[in-house]
Amino acid sequence: MNSKVAETELILQDQVFQLSKNLVEVVLQDYFEVLEKLGTGTYSSVLRAQNRATDQMMALKLLKKSRTSLRSFLVEYCTASLLSSHPCIIGCYGIAFQTMEHYVFAQELSPFGDLFSLIPDQIGIPEEKVKRCAVQISSALDFMQKKGFVHRDIKPENVLLLDRECHHIKVADFGFTRLKGTVVSARSGTIPYMSPEVYQPATDCLEVDPSLDVWAFGVLLFFVLTGTFPWEMAALADIDYNAFVDWMTTGMSIIPSRWKRFTTGALTMFSKLLAHNPIQRSRAVEVLHFMDLPWTVDLLADGIEEISSSEEEYSTEPPTSDSMSSSSDVGKNGSTSSESPTTCSHSKSHEEAWSKSVSLSILISSSSGESYFSPLQGTYVSEFEMMMVPSVWGVDITSHNLLTESSSLSLGAEVEVS
Repeated sequence: MNSKVAETELILQDQVFQLSKNLVEVVLQDYFEVLEKLGTGTYSSVLRAQNRATDQMMALKLLKKSRTSLRSFLVEYCTASLLSSHPCIIGCYGIAFQTMEHYVFAQELSPFGDLFSLIPDQIGIPEEKVKRCAVQISSALDFMQKKGFVHRDIKPENVLLLDRECHHIKVADFGFTRLKGTVVSARSGTIPYMSPEVYQPATDCLEVDPSLDVWAFGVLLFFVLTGTFPWEMAALADIDYNAFVDWMTTGMSIIPSRWKRFTTGALTMFSKLLAHNPIQRSRAVEVLHFMDLPWTVDLLADGIEEISSSEEEYSTEPPTSDSMSSSSDVGKNGSTSSESPTTCSHSKSHEEAWSKSVSLSILISSSSGESYFSPLQGTYVSEFEMMMVPSVWGVDITSHNLLTESSSLSLGAEVEVS
């Protein structure tokens, strides 16, 4: 244990000891007006409440005495207090007490919920928002590491929003947080965010290390960008994780399908955050070196260069609609089959010579920031220009509320050649 961690441990132990002698029991309603329940779990619940003495709005975290020891509560509260000075960590108000059934402490209220609430399933949120989150979360993790703490449960549900554009977010929930070097049960946390070392054979206990948070941070970035997890668990028995490890360790040129939506720069960043060997993992603040690079493939700028490099012979007859197939996996897993600029042309006749049938998915997005994938039928490629036949698009834009009077519409394409 280094000197900084040892110093933090002494401070933490002293605070826990002092508070254990002075934790008063009160009737919660005598001091707070409870306005609503913000969330609930197996061990705890969070209430939005108003302090009757000061009228201040705050969040009260209640931990069930039947599921939580006094020491566990005191360690969580004192840890939150020690870390709350950082601007990207939730504030703690110095109010702690107990009721007949709960241990309670007060913290800063998050008016816009958590980061998870922003993420559309299978889609994710815009890259610029994710980058704002990455800067702030990495700063919070770096601060925690310097203090000697490891969060151990980094996930979007534990990142709270002070605005919905993610200009100001805060890391919260320190129930699993421990000092570096503490030995804990290996299988604790949230499964998709747990690092591969917890799945090593005969691993029942694990020494807490900041690399655990770095790993979870990498998975969080993937999830927030895509709305999906890169794998179910980071174990070699998981097909998606095994494919990722093979790609990372063997240098294979074929990128696993779940990772094809990312740029080379982003893949380099993920390779540092998600190194299978914890010793090789970078610090969380490594993401700052990638802020000026694009992270996700720009489908609007990408197109069909792979088609132009094909050596196959062109046919002289357009394919029938029966030969078309939709690329539903693009929307689900983010896999792409080509990365090249697309030209959309409505000037050529449907009866002109065509070369190939394609399976096409369109990413429809508006300047208001919303987007979705829609598979299109009846799409043909000729002389490396694309005609999309409106009569067979089957795209109902209005039902997705993408357009407003002040917004514009953009189309980006992903193509599979058959």
